[in-house]
Amino acid sequence: MNKQYIADNWRSWINPPHPGRGKSRALGFLLGFMLGVFGVGLYLRSFLDFGLSLAACIILIPFLGGHAEIWLPVFCGLWVVGRIYLDTPSARPPAAQCAAGAPPSGSSVSPSPAG
Repeated sequence: MNKQYIADNWRSWINPPHPGRGKSRALGFLLGFMLGVFGVGLYLRSFLDFGLSLAACIILIPFLGGHAEIWLPVFCGLWVVGRIYLDTPSARPPAAQCAAGAPPSGSSVSPSPAG
């Protein structure tokens, strides 16, 4: 087996470029809610998301007190939904797409002629 192929494959599992692209938000929330941080890592196929959500859950436990078993699954489910939302280009508002200076699609705004 090619060493470069193994290295690229391993990198794509640690931090894939867009782990939430093309995935269902409802199914992602359900898996994050039911399986916790393991559901986050499995559904997004990202060790980085698994590690970050695990660290966030460990940090949140003292602040949630006796309600941690209720709120941590909700947090994990919302983590997956947020990651899918950020990775899906059609979910972004048009203002974020116009930040680079390009007019929104379907706009009748045309650049002024240089004169």
